[in-house]
Amino acid sequence: MPSRPRIVALLTDFGTADTYVGQVKGALLSRCPAARIVDVTHEIPRGDVRAAAFALLESMNAFGRGTVFVCVVDPAVGTGQLRLAVRAAGRYFVGPDNGLFSPVLESPGGFEARGLPTRGASCTFHGRDVFAPAAAHLAAGRPFSRLGPPVRDLQLLDWPEVRETAGGRDAEVIHVDGFGNLVTNLRPEALPAGDPVFGISRKKIRGLNRTYGDVRRGGLLVLVGSHGFVEIAAREASAAGKLRAGRGTKVTVRRG
Repeated sequence: MPSRPRIVALLTDFGTADTYVGQVKGALLSRCPAARIVDVTHEIPRGDVRAAAFALLESMNAFGRGTVFVCVVDPAVGTGQLRLAVRAAGRYFVGPDNGLFSPVLESPGGFEARGLPTRGASCTFHGRDVFAPAAAHLAAGRPFSRLGPPVRDLQLLDWPEVRETAGGRDAEVIHVDGFGNLVTNLRPEALPAGDPVFGISRKKIRGLNRTYGDVRRGGLLVLVGSHGFVEIAAREASAAGKLRAGRGTKVTVRRG
C-alpha cells in the first residue's frame, strides 16, 4: 500500500453539462475515499481520439510517478474493443484500446498492459463501470497484476511524420489549442540551421521567436510551446482563424 492514495487524473470528452464526470468521481471515491482527483480536461472534442492522445502527451509529465490516469474518449464503447490498464513511464493509465495511449506505449522503457473485465458493466458507460473501479484499485495501492490478464499488440495511432526535403522539412499541424495556436509535429531539433522560414496557408513567417510578446498585437509568430513542439501563433489572436488552418494543414520549413 502507498503511504497515501495516488493522484487520479481524469481526461475525457464528457463535458460538464451532464452528470457523467460526477458519476465517474462517485464510482472512484466509493471504492477509494481518500483518492485525490484532478480534472485534466473534460473538453476533448467528442470522440476525437487523436486530440485525447495529444492531451495525454502534453499533460502526463506534469504529474508525478504513481499517478493514475483515467482517459475516456471512447466512440466504440460497448463493442469488443479491449479495455486496458497500462503501466508505463512510472505511471498508470486506464481506458480503451483505441490508440489513445499511443504516447504512453511508445515511451522509453516499454509498458505492461492488462485487459479489464466488462461483465456486468453498462454497454454505454465504461468510464463509470469499468475504468473508475480499476483506477480506484490502483489508487489504493492494490496490485496491478490482479486487474486482468496480460495483453499485447495494442492499437497505435498513425502519427504524421516530418519529411526531410532538399531545402528543409515538410510538416503539418497536429493540434489546435483553445487559443487558436497551431501545434505542429516539428521538434526544435528538427529545424534547419540558420534563420528558418515557415510557410503555411500561403503565408511566410521568418525566424523562431521566444515569447508571444515578441511581435505586435495580432502578429503571427513561430515559437516552441511548453509541450516541446513548434507552434504557429498570433499574439492575442487566433492563428487558426487568421490563417484558416487546422489539424492536417501543411507546414513547410526552409532555410532562410
